[in-house]
Amino acid sequence: MRNNIVVVEGLENLLNLRILKLADNPKLDMKKTMAQLANHSKLEQVSFCVRDIKHPRYYRQKKYRLAALSVLLKKNK
Repeated sequence: MRNNIVVVEGLENLLNLRILKLADNPKLDMKKTMAQLANHSKLEQVSFCVRDIKHPRYYRQKKYRLAALSVLLKKNK
């Protein structure tokens, strides 16, 4: 199932956010989304993957996995 979310606003205010699942939103603006998550220290799980082998956020793409981990590892210890 594909969704059409492009921008999510207000994530920077959800400082107790632990799990964020925005999978299968191929048009999601990752730069804006990740910028909002920069100060989160309680994130445990994120999912931005797209189930399309040709999409750069296909879950088996190394760049996607590195981007997802960078969100979690920046502030979380």
